[in-house]
Amino acid sequence: MEQWWREGIPLVAAMDARIEKLDDRELIVCAPLAPNRNHMATAFGGSLLALATLTGWGIAKLLAGETATHVVIQRSQMKFLRPVNGQLRARCRWPDDKERKRFDKSLARKNRARIDLEITLFSDTTKAAEFSGRFAALRDTGYG
Repeated sequence: MEQWWREGIPLVAAMDARIEKLDDRELIVCAPLAPNRNHMATAFGGSLLALATLTGWGIAKLLAGETATHVVIQRSQMKFLRPVNGQLRARCRWPDDKERKRFDKSLARKNRARIDLEITLFSDTTKAAEFSGRFAALRDTGYG
């Protein structure tokens, strides 16, 4: 996934975003401060938003599974709690079984599904922001 991000989304390479952890519990994506800093030597808000969106998108894409499925962000909200002056980290936990089944069922029956995900952003290990986003998966049916 990280290689696809870097090839398909130029911003990922510019941010130097990397997958730090991916397991059955969570996805953590990190980026160094240097290419993501603002004039105050803290993380640029747009970089934090981009990292959160990328992390949620990653979970949604993995849930959707198929390479022919398009995943897009439908809506988002970000709450900034404190400046980020260290490594940027975004963590998204996998949705519970009930939400995963609902998503799978909708994608199978309607060729589209939505999932709401919560992403927590950290400055090194200190909680710095909260992101909530709705991601939509659309199966390419070859029509229209």
